Amino acid sequence: MTFFISLSVVFLLTLIGGSIPLLSAHFQQNGMAPLLAFSGSFLLGITLVDLIPSVFQSLGSTAGLGILLGFMLQLFLQLLSHGMEHSHTPTREMSHQGMLGTLLLGLSLHAFLEGLPLGYPYSRPGVFTALVAGISFHKIPETITLMSILILRPISKWIRWVLLVAFALVTPVSALLSETTEHTWTAFHSVMPWIIAGVAGSFLHISATILFESGTQSHSFSLWKWMALLLGFGLAFISFWVA
Repeated sequence: MTFFISLSVVFLLTLIGGSIPLLSAHFQQNGMAPLLAFSGSFLLGITLVDLIPSVFQSLGSTAGLGILLGFMLQLFLQLLSHGMEHSHTPTREMSHQGMLGTLLLGLSLHAFLEGLPLGYPYSRPGVFTALVAGISFHKIPETITLMSILILRPISKWIRWVLLVAFALVTPVSALLSETTEHTWTAFHSVMPWIIAGVAGSFLHISATILFESGTQSHSFSLWKWMALLLGFGLAFISFWVA
């Protein structure tokens, strides 16, 4: 039951994030910088204190290779998504049909991959809870940016809502497939640590990019960014010790 409730949280927060620009005619992304910095630092924190130790526990010294491959895979996905998983500011060129198609493909692949680790039975229960929180926080600004791009395209409102609901379902469906396969296919249990290592590498790339790019034109840190960063790292640290 907890598993399905957690997936419902991921779905609902993704839906809420995407509905903000759809329901607010005067929404501006400029105010998202603190949320981006917080989500990036929290995602980086749980990757370092939860995911990566879990991967090394399963794969030993070969875990680094999986993390590196995941980092490189994210570089490829970024070519498709144009950095939308980092919540880059949308441009009108991104709303063109061809570019919009590759963007949706890249983001959907990213969303599917980040759902796979949610179906794995971690030795420490707190890892799952931290992952759900980290992915949910990451989804909000990501989906806000995606819907901001769809608004630039002359399509009906109901199509935008359908696309939002479909995108919000990708990660929970991926987690369900992962959890089901884990119980029905014995060999999948040995494959999952490699998948999680790849996702950890992807998270490292995304979170570091968010931290350095959110709200600044250069790699500098303002007071609010330090506060958001410390809050994100602090919650990741607390989730590690409390769980």
